Parts: sequence; structure tokens; C-alpha cells
Amino acid sequence: MQLCNQLTNAVRSQFVARWVSYWVIALALLIGIACVQAAPTQLPTPTPTPIPTPTPTAPLIVESGLDFNADPDPEKLIQMLRLIDRLPESYSRMVVVDMKGLAETSALEQAVDLGELGLPPMIQPLLTYALDMMVLAVPDDGNGTVVIFQGGVDLEALVELARSLGMSIAAEPEIYQGHRMWSGQLFGFTALSLAELGGNLGVIAQGPITDHSVAEQLVKGVLDVDVAIAPTSVLLGGPVFRSLVGELPSGPVTVLADECRSLASLYSDVTFVGCASSAMTVIEANEEQAVAHLVLGFVTEVQAEASLPLLRGGLSNSELQLEDIALRLEGVLLKARVVGNTQEILAALRGED
Repeated sequence: MQLCNQLTNAVRSQFVARWVSYWVIALALLIGIACVQAAPTQLPTPTPTPIPTPTPTAPLIVESGLDFNADPDPEKLIQMLRLIDRLPESYSRMVVVDMKGLAETSALEQAVDLGELGLPPMIQPLLTYALDMMVLAVPDDGNGTVVIFQGGVDLEALVELARSLGMSIAAEPEIYQGHRMWSGQLFGFTALSLAELGGNLGVIAQGPITDHSVAEQLVKGVLDVDVAIAPTSVLLGGPVFRSLVGELPSGPVTVLADECRSLASLYSDVTFVGCASSAMTVIEANEEQAVAHLVLGFVTEVQAEASLPLLRGGLSNSELQLEDIALRLEGVLLKARVVGNTQEILAALRGED
């Protein structure tokens, strides 16, 4: 800027006032304009942008276009249907445990308590060592427990073993519906009945020690089921959850129910109008988490569609530590997949708050 002023003054000093001409004035103006343009412009100091505080991320929710329910393993599906088809209509809720599949997991096997799932403690030592799969069920009147199992269990040898341990079980079986059946008691604590079903299937029932007929009638009720017509009779007049079995991927632990209340702790105890059946399977994700696949069956498609936002809200507001949520509406079926803490998901499967 100082140099520009000197140039302007030099132009003025070369001429007297009376010789001033327009071109001299123009030259001075050009020098002044050039100097003004050459002067540096001071830029304003930018205001720093505050860094936003991160907020907790809500669970991811996908409602369409995601086929997240893998097809079940065909062999596992056949095994499961063989077992649940042996139960009469007086059972509206059951838990299926794939013992081989559970043994192939690490953390989930340690987390699953068969006693909490419904397997009587007195029966556990007799069964769990050689089973492929079993169904645990309690009749709707809550009286007694039934276990239908598949595996290499020799019931006659099992009875002999029980007798050698001091258990009071009749040595000679009763023949009922063409099957051998044994009854007795375990150390005076509980009544017990067991029978062969054929095809490496068997059934054991536990009842109160004060009434041995309870366990016996539970086993006979299973033996009374005509396997040839069981699938048809189940669909028409028995449990409606059978149709949901093929909608779930195969997992070590599966619950099936003719209602939706027993799994409500998973979705904040929300009640769904028209929800007639439910099913959920649990698959190990890692040492601390499991993936739960849930299917709710409704009477009409309108009821299923109306329940979608309710299920979305119930899962989003669940007290469980859910990290991922996916939803899908398929006709009368409402499906969900959630990832969460293994212990919490197992508690929801058991129907605990």
C-alpha cells in the first residue's frame, strides 16, 4: 500500500496544476484502483462447529423385503413333528430340545437348564445321556409332566438300572395298546410311568406320589394317539401351533404354544387381538448372545397386519437387552428376529417376567 501511494504522488509531482489533463487524472485513478484491488482482504475467523454428543442407537428395525427366517433342516423338522404328533389335544404348550444340536453349541449348552425348561430333576439322570431330541410338555390342567424322546434308550435296561438303584418300579411291564409300559415311584418322591412307542421313541411321565394314576394316565394318553391320523387331527381339533413348526429355522431349543401370552415378556407384555399360536426357537450367536426367531399366528391377515406396529413397539420398548430387531409380515403370520442376551431370551422362552 505504501508503494502505491508513492506512485500516485510521483504522478502528481510531474505536472503543475495548470497543466493537469484528463489523461493524467485517469492515470492516477488507475493506479489507485489497482492498489485498492491489490490490498489483502482479511478473512473472518470461522466459528468452530460443536461436536454433537453421541446418543444411544435404537435397535435396527426392518419391516419388509428381508427373508431372515431360514428354512428348517428337513431331518430335524421330521424328528420334531414325529414327537409333537404323539401328544394328545390336552397340551397347548411344549418345549422341544434338540439334544445333539445343543451339545454342538458352547455357551448355550451351559446356559440351558433342562429342569427350568420342564424336565423333572428325578428323570434327568435317566434320559439325557443318550437322547437325540425330546419334547417337554405339561397338560393344560397342570397336573404332571410328559417327556417324549427319540434316541438310543433301552427302556427295559433303564428299568433294571432304576431298580438296582432302589427305585420302586415294577419289573414286569403292562401291555397297553401293544406297547410295554412300566410304572412305579422314585424314592417315595414322585410317581413315574414309562413306555415304548416304537421306532426308537419313548415316553416318560411324572405325577404326584399321592396319586400314581396321574403318571399312568399321561402315558396312556400318549399311547392312545393314533399316529396314522395324528397330523390331521392336530390341525383340525388340536394344537394349531403345528403349522408354525416349518416356519422356524432349526435350533437347539424351541417353544410352541396355542397362545401368545407365554412369550409376552419378550415384547413388553403386549396383547394381540386374534393371536392364536406362537413359536420361538433360540440359536447361539456368541458366548453371551442368542438369536431368537419368533412367529405369531393370527386368525386373519387383518389382525396380523394390525399387530405389526404393536409388536414393533413392544420389542423396541422391551426391558430385554435387544440389539437388533427385524420384522416381517407374511399373510396371517407375523415374524420377528431379535438378538439379545442369552439368559434373558431363555427366561422369555420359559415365560418368565
